[in-house]
Amino acid sequence: MGINDIIRSAVNNVQKNEFNVDEWAKEKNKQREWAYQTQDEMAEKISVDSEKYKTYLNVQSQFPSYSVGNALLVTAQKPNARQLREADSWKRDKIYFKKNPQRIIILEPKDTYIREDGTEAQSFDSKIVYDISDM
Repeated sequence: MGINDIIRSAVNNVQKNEFNVDEWAKEKNKQREWAYQTQDEMAEKISVDSEKYKTYLNVQSQFPSYSVGNALLVTAQKPNARQLREADSWKRDKIYFKKNPQRIIILEPKDTYIREDGTEAQSFDSKIVYDISDM
């Protein structure tokens, strides 16, 4: 499943004007799985392609507070991004979307939890952000 399938599914749910918690959770899981897979693929790509590695380094320098994983996700989706924010953040500042903005999926840390083996782990949730170039 690609990013376009994930986005299409989310848009279809919104267009139905219904909020289904189970569908929302399923969609978030798809986005999270896609993000983990994409991080792995980009890590492999930058390890063998010096131009992709250079692109990744540029993204990481543009977003120094982003984790390595999120910088890999931005590299995969919109390597020329300059400023990323959630839709509500742009709207609060009265900055509005151009037609068909590109969604960028990143992962946001959530609560920690205890695994069955007693070790602590961090949970992550998918988050949609948009670049200023789409405003």
